[in-house]
Amino acid sequence: MLFLKKHMKLIGIGLFAILFLAIAVLFGIYDLIISNAIANVESGFGLTMELSGMLVAPYLFIAAGFIIAVYYQKCPQVAFRRTKIWLGIFFAFGGICFCGYIYNQFSSIASFFAFLLTGIVCGIFIAILRKRTVGQLYELLKIAVVTIIYLISVLVFINLIKIFWGRVRFREMTDPAQFTRWFIPQGITGDRSFPSGHTANAATLYVVTMLAPLLKKYWQKVLCYLVPILWIVVMALSRVMVGAHYASDVLFGGVISILLFYICKKLVLKKFEV
Repeated sequence: MLFLKKHMKLIGIGLFAILFLAIAVLFGIYDLIISNAIANVESGFGLTMELSGMLVAPYLFIAAGFIIAVYYQKCPQVAFRRTKIWLGIFFAFGGICFCGYIYNQFSSIASFFAFLLTGIVCGIFIAILRKRTVGQLYELLKIAVVTIIYLISVLVFINLIKIFWGRVRFREMTDPAQFTRWFIPQGITGDRSFPSGHTANAATLYVVTMLAPLLKKYWQKVLCYLVPILWIVVMALSRVMVGAHYASDVLFGGVISILLFYICKKLVLKKFEV
């Protein structure tokens, strides 16, 4: 049974790789055609998602930071306890500051209510965490550590590729001759279209799949996978619609981010097993 399960997993990975390569080839051919057909730099949906869609990563930083802080606050015998508590607070505060940067681009009223709502939600979240047992918090701690390392990895890796790939954005082209295929790196040009950072950011929501084993109801487990997938698709579509990225940019942004998640998850959880 274990042998069959292992091979089914390999078959699934193989099928995903084939599908991904097929789509990548198609987008390599039709990128410009797709953008010409659906891009609108004044798209209200696209512009709204461009700003508010970046909130996923900072929210995850906030949640992960508070989990770390509350867990170690409840474990008085742990080595370097205070340092770990402050480290958790640091990550949470960093996420709040990032949210503030985004909120300040809203209207004055919207910004005020966004700050207020964030503060209320943070207070409720901390209260809920403090009611959890140490055992329950330990399971959340593993997810929190994976989340922090994953988010940092995405931030660094995606931006490094952007810098060295140098692909011009669709909405920044002044001449169709500036268009380049995704598989031809341009070097350091100052252009940063490939891969899509917003889509990679949206894909970080995939960490909620780690909650599935902790939930009892089937519909809750399904939502842990369904919500991230839908969010990634919506974000990816919005980026192409607003002319910020080509279809291949969002494809690679999402896939690279999810691959980094599985790598970080495997490496971090292995450390917890030691």
